[in-house]
Amino acid sequence: MIVSELFEGELKNNTLDFAADLRENNISITTATNGAWKISYKGKNLGRIVWMEKNFYAVETYMDHSKEFEDFILSENLQEIMWKNIYQCRRCSPKKCAVQANKNVDGYIGFDRVFFGKKFDNTCKFWQGGVFRNPDKETFECIKKVLNYKKQIIIKNS
Repeated sequence: MIVSELFEGELKNNTLDFAADLRENNISITTATNGAWKISYKGKNLGRIVWMEKNFYAVETYMDHSKEFEDFILSENLQEIMWKNIYQCRRCSPKKCAVQANKNVDGYIGFDRVFFGKKFDNTCKFWQGGVFRNPDKETFECIKKVLNYKKQIIIKNS
């Protein structure tokens, strides 16, 4: 298994627990064409896992930033963890981010947005849902709640 080969200690244990929880909740992890692992439920994307190098990776969640999602995060008291993992613009996609963004430095564009009552400057257009790097146990609990929330929306809209 890739987790056993790439990770050690607490990171390995937390990652294995996370994978087991996803399986238990019928959330799939499959290899995507770009080398990342897609997280999905009933064919609908919830996020992805990007394996970066030994003992380092990121879980990225896809969010819609609706009022309902914000209310959920606040009611579950997850905003601190989410704030720590808002992805700042890394200038990775020159002139390809949405033109309505309000930051444009040397052809790179980022968004100024409010997430769960706190303003963030220059956030990434594509990864505004959260990029959780080497999640600890508490962060994994947040990610699981977010993914299960998203799963419930899929079930509700089916």
